[in-house]
Amino acid sequence: MAMRRNFIQSRLFFILLTVALFILFYSKGVEAMEKKQRNQKVYFYLVESALKPDELNNIPLSKIVLEKRALFSSEDILKYNSDNHSFLLTDEAYRRVLELKIPVEGRAFVVTIDKKPIYVGAFWSVFSSVSYDGITIMQPINKENEELKIQLGYPKKEFFRGQDHRNNPEILKLLSQKK
Repeated sequence: MAMRRNFIQSRLFFILLTVALFILFYSKGVEAMEKKQRNQKVYFYLVESALKPDELNNIPLSKIVLEKRALFSSEDILKYNSDNHSFLLTDEAYRRVLELKIPVEGRAFVVTIDKKPIYVGAFWSVFSSVSYDGITIMQPINKENEELKIQLGYPKKEFFRGQDHRNNPEILKLLSQKK
C-alpha cells in the first residue's frame, strides 16, 4: 500500500512539474514573440536601381534591391490616419522627402516591415505629366512640414490598377500607435 502511494505521489509530482515547465516555457515564448512585435518598424526604402516605378510590377518584391538606408521609418512618423492614409513626419524626415530628386516618371519606393517587403509605390511630383497606375506619395512643394498621403494612382485614383496594400494589417497595427 505504501509503495502504491509513493508511486502515485511521484507520478503526480512528475505531472505537476511537467505542467509547470510547460507554462513557464510557453509564457517565455509568448513574451519573446510580443517583444519582437513591439520592436518591429515600418520602413520606406527607395529602390537602389534606376528602374522606373512601372517596371517594378514585373519583378518579385524579394528581388528588388533597396538602398542601404531607409528614407524614413515608423519612428519618423508622428501621426498616421488609417482612414485616408495621411501621415505627418518629423521635420528631418520631411526635409529628406522634400529634397528628393524625382523624375517625371516617379521615384520608386518599397514599404517594408523590418526588411520584409510588403508593397511597392512611387514618389511623384505634382509637376509630372506622366500618369501612374500604382500607389503614390506626392512630393511636397511646401517647405513647411505638412501631412503627406499614400494615394492610389496619379493624377487621380481612376488610374490605379492592381491591389491596394495600404490596409495591410501588419502595417496598420504598427502605425496605429501614431494617432
